[in-house]
Amino acid sequence: MALDANPLNVGALPAILAGPVLRRLTRTKVSVWVALTRGSDVSLAVRVAGQPITEIVSAPMTPVRVGTNLWFAVITADAPGGSFAAGLLYEYKLTSPGWPQPNWTDVAIGTAQPTFSGPPATVADLKVFHTSCRKVHGGGRDGLALAADVISSRITANTPNARPHLLVLAGDQIYADEVPAPLVPRIRRIATDLVGVDETGLFGPLPAIAGRQVPSESFGLTSSAASDHLWTLGEFLATYLL
Repeated sequence: MALDANPLNVGALPAILAGPVLRRLTRTKVSVWVALTRGSDVSLAVRVAGQPITEIVSAPMTPVRVGTNLWFAVITADAPGGSFAAGLLYEYKLTSPGWPQPNWTDVAIGTAQPTFSGPPATVADLKVFHTSCRKVHGGGRDGLALAADVISSRITANTPNARPHLLVLAGDQIYADEVPAPLVPRIRRIATDLVGVDETGLFGPLPAIAGRQVPSESFGLTSSAASDHLWTLGEFLATYLL
C-alpha cells in the first residue's frame, strides 16, 4: 500500500510542525510565528545569548485553530532590559504546558537556542538575505539550506554581523499551479488529516493526480502547468507546511 494511503498518526506528530519563525522585530518587541498540532497556550522566552538571568517570558497566548489538528500562533515578547541592542545576540524558545520542550539546538546555528541579532544602529549595518521561489522540483539548491550554510561559515570565520537581520522571500513561494505529481499524495494526506476542511461542496470530488488542467482552466486560472494546481485551503496550508 502506498505510504500516503494511510491516515497520519496525528498523535505521534511533534507539537511544532513548522517554525519557529522570527516574524517581526522592533527595538522593544519580538514576534515569533509557529504552526502546531496542539492547541495549548504558548509563551515566548527571550534572553541575551548565554545569559539565562536576562530571560523575559511573555504572557501565554492561545493559538488560532485553522484545522481539525492544526493551529497557528504569533507570540510577542518584550526585549530584555527594555530594548534590543544593536550588535547583541539574543536567544529565544517557546514553552507550553501542553507539550514537552523540543531539542532547540536542532533549529539553532552555533547556539543552544534559535537566535537573532538586535536591530542594527544604521542602515549601512543592515544585513539582508534575499531568495526567490520555493519550487520543489526546480533543479536548483534549496535557498534556505544554503542560507544556513552561509551563516555557519560566517560564524566559524568570526565575521562581524554573521547573521542576517532580515530575510526577504520574493517570487511565487510555493508554485500553487506547478505542483510536482510525486508530492500530490502527501499534500492531500496532510490536507485531509491535519486541516480537515471539507470543500467538496465547492469543488466536487477531487480529480485524480494530473487531472486538474481542464477544470482549472474552467475556473479561469491561466497556468499551462495546472495539472495538479492547488485548489483547497487544506492543500495550500499543507504545501506551505511542507
